[in-house]
Amino acid sequence: MLFVFTIPVKAVSNINNQVKELIANAGSADNDETRLEFLTKLRHLPDLEEQLKADTYRLIVEIKRWLNDKSLSYFGISILKKGDYDFGIDKNSLLYPITNIYRARMLLWVTLEYGGYWKEGKARRKRFDLIRDIFEEAKKAFPENRLIRMYLGEPIPPQKQYPPAAGAPEWAIYQREGIERLADIIEWWIDNRLQQNGEYGGDRDDDCEMWRWWVPVLIAFDDPKITEAQAIFSNGLLAQKKMKLGFTKHVYDVQHTAEPSADALTPMMHIDSDNQQWSQRALRLAGLMEFFWTGKNERGFLQFKSTYFGADSISPDPKKACDTVYHPRTVQPTLLYWQRTGDKRLKKLFTAWMDTWVDAASRAERGKPAGIIPSAIHWPDGEIGGLGKNWWKPENHQPHSSLYVWPSAMSMMTNTLLLTHYITRNPKYLEPIWSMAKIRFDYLQNPPEQSPAPGSKAWCGSKLGGISSVIAKYVLLGGATEFNQLIETDANPYISYRFSGEQQLLITALRNNAEALRINFEGYTSEVRYTDRVLSFPTIFRENGMYPSPIETIRQPNTG
Repeated sequence: MLFVFTIPVKAVSNINNQVKELIANAGSADNDETRLEFLTKLRHLPDLEEQLKADTYRLIVEIKRWLNDKSLSYFGISILKKGDYDFGIDKNSLLYPITNIYRARMLLWVTLEYGGYWKEGKARRKRFDLIRDIFEEAKKAFPENRLIRMYLGEPIPPQKQYPPAAGAPEWAIYQREGIERLADIIEWWIDNRLQQNGEYGGDRDDDCEMWRWWVPVLIAFDDPKITEAQAIFSNGLLAQKKMKLGFTKHVYDVQHTAEPSADALTPMMHIDSDNQQWSQRALRLAGLMEFFWTGKNERGFLQFKSTYFGADSISPDPKKACDTVYHPRTVQPTLLYWQRTGDKRLKKLFTAWMDTWVDAASRAERGKPAGIIPSAIHWPDGEIGGLGKNWWKPENHQPHSSLYVWPSAMSMMTNTLLLTHYITRNPKYLEPIWSMAKIRFDYLQNPPEQSPAPGSKAWCGSKLGGISSVIAKYVLLGGATEFNQLIETDANPYISYRFSGEQQLLITALRNNAEALRINFEGYTSEVRYTDRVLSFPTIFRENGMYPSPIETIRQPNTG
């Protein structure tokens, strides 16, 4: 006899209502942990349809990975290769709208990390339209989800309040709030992302950059928790096998290979300055520079032989054979040691290197105006630029990258020249700074009616806004210059205040920074997937970002 069991219509209706309610609650949850709880309840419902049960299990596995994977950006390779991340859930599934919450975030953070691929206006617009459409689909399904609305430009207000102290000046109120909120973000990362080996989940080569935005708290204040966290990270990074020789063995461009050592040593030389191990490690970099990475070029000047090198290998590729204005990063800790000690061996090494750049700046060659520091010098001929057809675009790195296109990291070179003058008192090391300051000043006084041709003197003048900061540093060190007007009109708000006494620009800058850090705490903490982009979230609301027009009220933090 065949027995047929049926589920009453009312029971089926109750199950369907429970399913819909749990999915709605999961999608509306403001955090992934709560979403996981609702999905776990869904999976254990009796009589749940088999395919939905399988989809629920699959989604639970993926959300646990999102929460717990040691690599925050585990999905990055898949998205770069395939353009998306496959959750293995059909578009007709009731759970598919939840996958949109993750797909949109994954695509967004990959775009922030690899923005060069979508830098051109139309490509960028297409990319952000795609991401916004997925967020909009998620919002349509779960309109109460605050995180989705945050990504679409509706800020999440602060949980903490920092009321102003009675009688405090306006600038101090904003500065204090900015520092407190920055410390909150730093402590969140230490409490929630710091692993036993010192990593934060973004790969050490990205994690190492975090100290740069920690500086106002890490160096200006003695916070034992934050100091210990930096020490744990720096020691862990330098203990890696690839760092055995004091510099990474990995051969890549100087901006990236210099980071692990420079970003591990420099902060520790500030916060643990009496510990000689940091100084000794800085001096090992000097040895690598003196005996391996550099040589005398055909003009008789000392220069780095390549943009691509490691601790025991240098790329033989002639296209990559350039010294650049980024190379001071390689010996950043050593330059700090030289500043503190005046070491004679380092004086000989660094003055010989800076002589190369003074010579290159003075030459009018390949269309480069005299008085302009190039972004690159080719090895071994010592010619201006690289093997690219234009002096200002050396083509010594990836085709889509603008890292070494002039002016590149010009402030690294101008500050190294200023340091060399400060120690030697030889005025020749200031000549490139003065010549570029004059070109900048002339441009501001007589701006051309049309956009100047790339590589021309006027074009260089249009891009030299940062020159005022190094001139200001020279003056604050006791020097005198004819370019004080340039400092007052072209400098950042703090420098402008130091020279003019006018507070309004400074107040505005401090207020903007405080307002930037006051909202969207999650955008700087739990949502971040690349640790070299921790403070980058607001950039998606600039012009031609998430929307064609910027959202002016969502500001970018400036911890400087």
